[in-house]
Amino acid sequence: MTNEKQALRGFALAAGYLPEHLWRAAYTLSEQEKADCEELRLRAGQPLTAVIRGAIVPLPREGEAELVAAADLTDLVARCTAHSVHTYADQIAKGYVSLPGGHRLGLCGEGIVEQGALTAFRTFTAANLRIAKAVEGLAGPLLPYLEGEGRWQG
Repeated sequence: MTNEKQALRGFALAAGYLPEHLWRAAYTLSEQEKADCEELRLRAGQPLTAVIRGAIVPLPREGEAELVAAADLTDLVARCTAHSVHTYADQIAKGYVSLPGGHRLGLCGEGIVEQGALTAFRTFTAANLRIAKAVEGLAGPLLPYLEGEGRWQG
């Protein structure tokens, strides 16, 4: 599978967690923009945005921006945790939820602090849905350290 097809599948998987009206807005991106999308940003009361090659793009691509409601953030967290938020409580308290495919949901909000540590979120105010991507050749410089005498080293 080509990198672009993998990137499009990654986008589809990540965007699939969005509430429907935000999903429709995300899908106004072109195929190339979807493949290049690094993250989807959701801020309560603000437009849904995408980060594409470092540029912040309001969504939908054309027309009036789609605003994110506080309920959308709660819905997103529920979707990302398969409606079992308590199972992910430790991750959520650290400000993220790991998702299949290497994607990650970063969370911000009003938290509950006990003994100097964040233990839970009372409300969510923002989220970043980071889209995982393969980077070919990234480990190339490490290969000489991993291989020796014609075989992989432990």
